[in-house]
Amino acid sequence: MGRLVFIIFLLLGISGPRLAVAGGGAVEGLEDNPADGPPFFGEAVDIRGHKPITGATVRADYGKSQSLLTSTDPEGRFRFTGFGPTIDPKTVRVSCSMKGFRLIEATQRQVSNDSDAPYHVECLMARE
Repeated sequence: MGRLVFIIFLLLGISGPRLAVAGGGAVEGLEDNPADGPPFFGEAVDIRGHKPITGATVRADYGKSQSLLTSTDPEGRFRFTGFGPTIDPKTVRVSCSMKGFRLIEATQRQVSNDSDAPYHVECLMARE
């Protein structure tokens, strides 16, 4: 899903926030830029046994009705780079979805008091 969004961004020539990269991998030209604000990273896990959920859709809502999508990697991890200098990272909301699961809770917290510190997100999900 992350590559599809990336291709759409390239084809449409959309600029602005960096594209989401599943699993924290780097894509050339999409590395973290401190001027873009802190990145968001995390995982989607099954509440029973804390097992990772592969292929979950992860959505980051920010700004005025803007959002980015990515999906979790085989370890249930995901990553979004910074959302740009005009977006307050405290207003970004990340959620996860997956067929056969319901979202119980998506918690996000900044990993330190440093304003450039990344945000960690955990999506706890339960089988329906």
